[in-house]
Amino acid sequence: MNFPSFCKSLASLTVALAIFTIAGCGDGSSDEAPTSQSNASSVLGEYENVNDGIYFELAAGNRAIITDEGSPTEHTWEMDGADKVVIHGQDGVNLVFTFNSDGNLSDGYGGVYIKK
Repeated sequence: MNFPSFCKSLASLTVALAIFTIAGCGDGSSDEAPTSQSNASSVLGEYENVNDGIYFELAAGNRAIITDEGSPTEHTWEMDGADKVVIHGQDGVNLVFTFNSDGNLSDGYGGVYIKK
């Protein structure tokens, strides 16, 4: 079964995120981030990583639309604690992003997603 290049990219990114998330557990960092209640409406919006062309939108109703070298695909998202957003991808794959102090999101591996 052939997957579109977008699915392959998403799968690769997810595997990398999972590996680095496990490796980074318990690092003891305590950066402050906005609470999910105070940041709920400001989370909504469009984010883009200009280095790799991945673009996603966090929309109302916990809808996430991801575009990467192909047609947009719809997923769901939720807050994880005060400073993380989790996008639930296909086949149980989750993408975890952390809020930066400037309101942008980081994937934990050097990727920064700029809020438009």
